[in-house]
Amino acid sequence: MKIKLSTNLIVNIVIVGYGALMLVTWMAFSFFAGSGSVQHGIDTNNFGYNHYRFEDKLKPVDEDIPDSISYREYTKREDSIKLLRGLKNGDQEIGGMSFGCLGTAVSLYCDTDAYHWFWKVNFFSHKADHDQYFIELPGWKIKDAKWFAVNQYDSVLYHVEHNQSYLRKSVRFPNQHLVRLEDIPVKFKYNSFSKALKIPVSPSVEYTVGLTLQILGILFLLYSLYLISAFLKFVIDLSKGLFFTAKNLRRLRLIAFTLLIYPVALFLINLIIQLIFHSYFSPDVVMNTDMWKDAWKPILAGLIFLALWKAFRQGKKLKEEQELTI
Repeated sequence: MKIKLSTNLIVNIVIVGYGALMLVTWMAFSFFAGSGSVQHGIDTNNFGYNHYRFEDKLKPVDEDIPDSISYREYTKREDSIKLLRGLKNGDQEIGGMSFGCLGTAVSLYCDTDAYHWFWKVNFFSHKADHDQYFIELPGWKIKDAKWFAVNQYDSVLYHVEHNQSYLRKSVRFPNQHLVRLEDIPVKFKYNSFSKALKIPVSPSVEYTVGLTLQILGILFLLYSLYLISAFLKFVIDLSKGLFFTAKNLRRLRLIAFTLLIYPVALFLINLIIQLIFHSYFSPDVVMNTDMWKDAWKPILAGLIFLALWKAFRQGKKLKEEQELTI
């Protein structure tokens, strides 16, 4: 029995399928993220803060600025501390590239209190032994630091000390009824500006991945130009009165499915990336939703082109039946 697919049915299948994929992906992420024996954060709906003692015996990540100094001096000290923290965390990148949900990065390692060291090493005596090489994952980030807002215990603060990355977070010990801030060592580095995980690799791996991304970027550009060319040819054919042709149908179908598949492909690639680098991930690593805030645009455009393809295919059939009748 031949099943006839209507436009509404196709649209509904695409939307329901995409929603199901999002749900399965979320469940897979929750499974692969895992959980340790120590519970992190506090569920304020089930546990009241009054039931726990809060301890903070860690020294501040950065030095505190006294309130007694002038506003101008305070601002100057604050900017200096931010710059130094960025250097220690490796936020100052001197190379690399990004394409989609994967990228590379080269950072200078700095673990000194003299931030002028960066300018000296970078511009006057740059040596390769100060460089660190990474694969960058823009699709993944760590939870935001929200301390010390009310009931914001499920929060982390990333910092690097002596080239070791830490996540400062609240840890709950149920048996002791104690909540304590601890520095949890992690394997990854983190770009606080772009909110992207960075996986340490060797220079050769960084170069190979970067070269591969450049090739993929060129191919993606060529394919994008091909799609633009197909759309322009479609418009030109319409201006000539050539509506229901096989070429126009192929062009509409190609554009429609490309626009629909693109965000789904990025989503699946992010899951594959998590599987590959799962040993570097921690429970505090979450998917970066900023990458998906505009995902509805290609999906909407793809559905429009899919509807056009369906309409033009029906028009072609009617035209062929009319020609046979005549």
